[in-house]
Amino acid sequence: VSQSRYCGPRRRTQQRPNPACGLDTGLLAAKTMGVLLPRMIDVHFKISGPRVPFDCAYSLFAALCRHWPDLHERQDVGIWPLHGKFNAPARDIMPTKLIIRVQETDLQQCKDLCERVINIDGVNLLIDHIAEIKPLFPAESVYSRLVVVKNRTTSDLMLEYLGDQLSHMGITGTPALVPRKGPLNGKDPFVRRTLNIKGVNVVGYAATVSGLSPTDSLRLQNEGIGGRRHFGCGLFVVCIVTGK
Repeated sequence: VSQSRYCGPRRRTQQRPNPACGLDTGLLAAKTMGVLLPRMIDVHFKISGPRVPFDCAYSLFAALCRHWPDLHERQDVGIWPLHGKFNAPARDIMPTKLIIRVQETDLQQCKDLCERVINIDGVNLLIDHIAEIKPLFPAESVYSRLVVVKNRTTSDLMLEYLGDQLSHMGITGTPALVPRKGPLNGKDPFVRRTLNIKGVNVVGYAATVSGLSPTDSLRLQNEGIGGRRHFGCGLFVVCIVTGK
């Protein structure tokens, strides 16, 4: 796919708005601590192209910044790791989906990403011409694959930080780290992940928060915990529980 062919979105007839977006309000109805929260949504893009390194969060962010000029200053925007078929031996991925968490007011900016080509470590990926919009829903338990905080690189310190942050946000819930499956073999008993940012490994943990009210659940999904949202950190989704 050539860069020049997909230099921008093509002209198309007007489409009916997605009723799930709630664009007529732009605001979350519930108030939390006296503050009306902006409504956050997840925008799903299909993408196609060759394999890219699995740990490419920084390169993905840099590629999107070329098409979204003020994205670097938008600390509220969350960019999920690329979804796709993972090849463990090569530590790469055949990408199929890009998900960005934004405010409803950013919807037009997201639409402008459609049919763009983004370059990740020398590999061109094409964003599809249609984006799917998914609102956030409250749930009693939520999960984040990676929460990172400076100088909180042990499980005890991270768990303490999660509790402090929930208290600071006025959220009532029980934080926990995700236990590691299988033999530990001297490893940390909790799921501990690293994120490479310009050659520096940033360490964090997978975490859950349970016992949430609907309002607290939405606030936590809106605001997240910790830093590095641009690299997929501190973003929470509804826990999916299978079995007993």
